[in-house]
Amino acid sequence: MPGRLTVGQRTLNPFILVRIQAGQLIFMMTFINITKRFISDFFHASFFAIIEYDIKLQNSKTFEQRALVWILILIFASTLLLLLLFGFWNMPDRIQVGGF
Repeated sequence: MPGRLTVGQRTLNPFILVRIQAGQLIFMMTFINITKRFISDFFHASFFAIIEYDIKLQNSKTFEQRALVWILILIFASTLLLLLLFGFWNMPDRIQVGGF
């Protein structure tokens, strides 16, 4: 298949000539697996922390106060996520890629 790239195979990229080494491929797969595990653990920890915090709010606040707290948290989290995504969107432009 022309779309597949195997270990050690050369392909002509529009910008650089790429050669994938076996060690680099293993490193990338390890990095990807660690990143996936971190994101999964972070999601589960956040999910259970949110449930626990909501239970505390139910016991101490009225419904209107609780709704206001969650709206403020969502606005703050959305703003933070937008800033992070904006930073990552421009990151490839800042990375200097050297060719062969």
